[in-house]
Amino acid sequence: MAISGVTGAQSVIRPGVCTSTTRPASPYDGQVIYETDTNKTLAFNGSVWDILSDMGAWTAYTPVLTNATLGNGTITGFYSQIGKIVVGRVSFTFGSTSSLSGSGLAVTLPITAVNATCVTGNLVITDSGSGWFYGAILPDTTSRVVPVVYNTSTTYATIAGLTTAVPMTWANLDNFVMSFIYEAA
Repeated sequence: MAISGVTGAQSVIRPGVCTSTTRPASPYDGQVIYETDTNKTLAFNGSVWDILSDMGAWTAYTPVLTNATLGNGTITGFYSQIGKIVVGRVSFTFGSTSSLSGSGLAVTLPITAVNATCVTGNLVITDSGSGWFYGAILPDTTSRVVPVVYNTSTTYATIAGLTTAVPMTWANLDNFVMSFIYEAA
């Protein structure tokens, strides 16, 4: 029998429609809703609403830099979460008063990771004076990552954390963009 012939079939395949402020007060396990103000489809797992799909725009967040001074530079962060998977990117452009300390840069994640070792991503650095570099991000803690750069002048890459002189001396308009993916806690 086709699903359209089953009594109550529309309630089986169509989630409840509400907003993020009008979610059901007493949801049941497995209840599915669609929030019109966030464009998210959520399912109640018995204790919290899990995101099944996020059809809206990226969510902005302000990444916090450790061992760096933003000064008059700019930083943007965006992420999207579907279920427990978080994807996103961070872009940091140096201004004339931006700086890194010698001990290495770390960047916060928008949502705590389930485990520091599950965060992965890549990095592109644009040096306004000499070209570009590439790298990766390595886990630091469950709430932040460390961008690292590969030495592009050797056959076998060496890895170093971003510091005042790695991979170049940072200056006005230098930029790094990193992307990441991981499982949320």
